[in-house]
Amino acid sequence: MQGLMQLCGGSARVFGPLTVGVLYGSSGPQAIWLMEMGVLTLTILSWVLFYGRLVELRMDKSSLLTEGRREISYTEGR
Repeated sequence: MQGLMQLCGGSARVFGPLTVGVLYGSSGPQAIWLMEMGVLTLTILSWVLFYGRLVELRMDKSSLLTEGRREISYTEGR
């Protein structure tokens, strides 16, 4: 599954700029802004629809980093 995700991400990095460049050349900036608004709308809609399925990240003690005697959790920051 990770390979598929990497394939999709790499393809998007190759074909995304080409597609946007051609779209900008043929239709101008308005088409790009409409596409961006569509992506943003889809993202917000997905977030709202799946909000109830989001789960909090919980780390067990074995997942914590240790530095000397002080324990550093991922949520603590530096």
